[in-house]
Amino acid sequence: MAGKDQSAKYIFVNTLKNATKILKIFIIMITLVVGIIEAKAGFSTGEKLLKFCTADKNGPQGVCSGYIIGVVDSHQTDKVIKGKDEYLNKHLGYRWCLHKKITQGEVMDPVIAWLKVNPKKRHFTATSLIGKALQESFNCDD
Repeated sequence: MAGKDQSAKYIFVNTLKNATKILKIFIIMITLVVGIIEAKAGFSTGEKLLKFCTADKNGPQGVCSGYIIGVVDSHQTDKVIKGKDEYLNKHLGYRWCLHKKITQGEVMDPVIAWLKVNPKKRHFTATSLIGKALQESFNCDD
């Protein structure tokens, strides 16, 4: 009988060790997945955006204009589809009004200027800071 008890105990201990290893692997995998999701959620900060925006004109400045214009285009598209400024009001809390013949430079310049004079806020997401800068520069009440 003692042999069977030892055998059962051995099997139990080994099963427990294997379960512990599997649990550790599972926890590591979950940690990695959560890290990836968090990295994508805050794609870029205001600090990163400003670095792109102040880079050499022949370099990564296209990332700056693409990012800013992408935020503006998504707002304008939502405005056309829904007939109002629902998107940024609801999701970011910002609202701005652009005239129809505005140029890319007229949109980018105030965003870049806002980022330069607000260094303590640059750790926030670039999208939210673009919204804040545009709301201050292109107020709908004007």
